[in-house]
Amino acid sequence: MTGLDGVDYRPGDRAYRPAAGADLPTEWLKRQTRYWDTVAPVYDRHYSTEWSASENAIVAARLSRLLPDRPDPWVLDLGCGTGLGYHMLTELRPHVNYTGVDASAGMLEVFRKKFDTDIHLINQPAEWLAAGRFADLDLVIAIFTSASYIDLPLPDLLERIGGWIKPSGGIYLSFLNRMSIGSLGSTGFGRVIDYSSRGMKSGTVPARRYSTRELIETCRALGLSANVVSLGPFAGLVESRLFMKANAVLSNSSLFGHTIDVVITGRG
Repeated sequence: MTGLDGVDYRPGDRAYRPAAGADLPTEWLKRQTRYWDTVAPVYDRHYSTEWSASENAIVAARLSRLLPDRPDPWVLDLGCGTGLGYHMLTELRPHVNYTGVDASAGMLEVFRKKFDTDIHLINQPAEWLAAGRFADLDLVIAIFTSASYIDLPLPDLLERIGGWIKPSGGIYLSFLNRMSIGSLGSTGFGRVIDYSSRGMKSGTVPARRYSTRELIETCRALGLSANVVSLGPFAGLVESRLFMKANAVLSNSSLFGHTIDVVITGRG
């Protein structure tokens, strides 16, 4: 099935397929699809640790507070990957009306193998989703730094997503933190870095990093009510059982966290 301005994923699709009439992929998008297609077969294996499970629990608890109290909320998952967001959401609400979007057909192929083939998945970059592509959504998510891989100016990204949700809708976007403890190392404080996922040795992917201040100020300028949290300061740095509980407590702040997770609860 073909979407309004994109190409829906079908089992067996491996290559990136731009939508008819869409712009050709930029170098940024080519690197994104190449990287995520490469790591897709082993991605879940690298995120099956006890530490990852503790992070999943933190994010799932936040999503539970954003979902409306009814059995069939409408949710859009940007950078849905192999389906972690879908799994979390359906654990909370078994009958979620879910749409997953990802530029990597390789990641979506893994998603399809794990879950029901009737799930609506779109093989397209988030950058190519038109402002009018969705409406009246209950929740838009881009979890575990997925928002950092979208090549749009921050105001454009937030304004576009804000236009897709209901006035009472929620947004959960996870970005890499430009002021994290890890930034004190070799990556420095640059806004765009070459990033590699946890444990991956198959190249790098371009990623944008933000500060808490610029995220909050951009949300305010757009009239979005937002607060910021994180995955904790030790995520991606010292991931051991010894630090797990402390990291969970400190995840309620974005100070020095590996991520800045922006929780938007509607218009201000």
